[in-house]
Amino acid sequence: MDGITFFGKVDRKGDKITSEYPSWMLDVHVDELRESVAQRERALERGDVAPSEVNYIREALKKEKARLAEIDVAKPKLTSEQTDKVAKEYDKLGKEIKDSMFSYDEMQKGLANPHEEARRMVNPCIKVDSEVARACGVTPNEKGLVSRNDAAKIFKISGKFLGENTNVEALRRGR
Repeated sequence: MDGITFFGKVDRKGDKITSEYPSWMLDVHVDELRESVAQRERALERGDVAPSEVNYIREALKKEKARLAEIDVAKPKLTSEQTDKVAKEYDKLGKEIKDSMFSYDEMQKGLANPHEEARRMVNPCIKVDSEVARACGVTPNEKGLVSRNDAAKIFKISGKFLGENTNVEALRRGR
């Protein structure tokens, strides 16, 4: 996708992606970091910090603000064409993942073959767009296939970017 990736500098060490999901995607962690920054700023403003700890708190605050800035910069800004490509892949993967899952009733009644379920989860069986997959940190095999677990990762990352549902279990058929 023209060098676009969902993983920013904050998610890498050199060229290697060091996290399963992009940092901008983890709302709870980002919110906790923002709250920590706000708490430290308030404590410094009110003078609630012991004089011996002020420099330590300022240094920690500086590091947390830098981390927040890196996370904010890490969220990709895609062109409308690239966004359309990601949206198309998100929709296609939703259908493919749904088709590869046993229904809720089959799972509850023990009718689903556990060996087949495990095979689908780990063996490449879902065709993906190689560019979108690589942008999500997933490498398809030579036939352009990925496992259902990898397809779910692409689905979640692209869905979060698009502001769509990222719960794979919501795709499962009821009967």
